[in-house]
Amino acid sequence: MAFSPLADATAFLGGGCSLTAFLVVTTICLVSCSEGIEQYRFALASLRGDINLVKQLIGSNKVNINATNGEIGPALVCASYGGHKEIVELLLEKGANIEIRDEKGTTALMNATIAGEIEIVKILLKNGANPKTVVITEKGEKSNTTAMTIAQMKNYKEIEFLLERAVEK
Repeated sequence: MAFSPLADATAFLGGGCSLTAFLVVTTICLVSCSEGIEQYRFALASLRGDINLVKQLIGSNKVNINATNGEIGPALVCASYGGHKEIVELLLEKGANIEIRDEKGTTALMNATIAGEIEIVKILLKNGANPKTVVITEKGEKSNTTAMTIAQMKNYKEIEFLLERAVEK
């Protein structure tokens, strides 16, 4: 399947996203996703929850599951933030690095926590995500921010509880 901005726009907008959001994401990806168009489509499909396209692209062997994908971020981080359980599970099954970071230095667990995605947090912890991992800034410096501090800032008590249990193990 060839790259089709019109098809991607239609699917993205059909998912409830604004045209402005689509154009911003598309521009960022085309400029920063040096891995290529198929990789961009893979990251975008992971972000918007398009399981069929994710499966198709993985099956084509044209994408790297652990690519950083420029500013849009790794597929696992995107799917985790979006709360796309089936995609998260598929990516982990196919060997996605559970501790991969986006350009802001955050992991899938941190992004699932930011979004309040309890089920995704459970899946990631079950698969070995480290709740003690800290954000690494763009300058390569460690911050004090972890999934736990994010859950505390957002007052996500259930996620806090899950993270505390994981730390105790």
